[in-house]
Amino acid sequence: IQNTGYTGISLGWGWGTHVSGPQTFAKNNHITGNRLTGIMSALNDGGCTYTLGPQPGSTVSGNYCQQDRAPVVGCFYHDNGSRFFSTFNNVADSSPAPCVYLQGCCNSPAYDIAVSKLWCRGTAPVRNGCAAQNCTIDAKSLFVLEPTQPWPAAAPVSYTHLRAHETPEHLVCRLLLEKKKKRNNKTIYNYIN
Repeated sequence: IQNTGYTGISLGWGWGTHVSGPQTFAKNNHITGNRLTGIMSALNDGGCTYTLGPQPGSTVSGNYCQQDRAPVVGCFYHDNGSRFFSTFNNVADSSPAPCVYLQGCCNSPAYDIAVSKLWCRGTAPVRNGCAAQNCTIDAKSLFVLEPTQPWPAAAPVSYTHLRAHETPEHLVCRLLLEKKKKRNNKTIYNYIN
């Protein structure tokens, strides 16, 4: 997804009006494996991924966000009333926005959001406005890099995210070669019928 005026991927509704009680609007939703570039070119209150409302069992994982242009909110943004999300293995690159933003304002904060394994390069610092509502950002797996630093080899992200310039054919070739290396130079052939 690239060059949008607003959010790249938006999931949920309800802001903070329905965050407690047995009701829910959705559950087990997953925003996974997306490359989002040039997001938020016209508006401000959104991000590469944007969530609202309680969604038990939901995840935001394996996403690459580059050039979220909104300066205030986050690349990965859990807005008012977002609840029960696990957000992990995401990368944010080159943005004036915080790498992740967990909303805590307006008497309708997010609740029960767990963020881990987050890689941030050239972004504003993370913001957790709902720590009192059980929102966490794991400092041990938060990796912050300067804008010109290369991604470390240990970065827990998809090859396609870090090497977006590759064509699908180049990617397949490189992954096959790397897979072969990992098997200690043992040649294994898999045939697909």
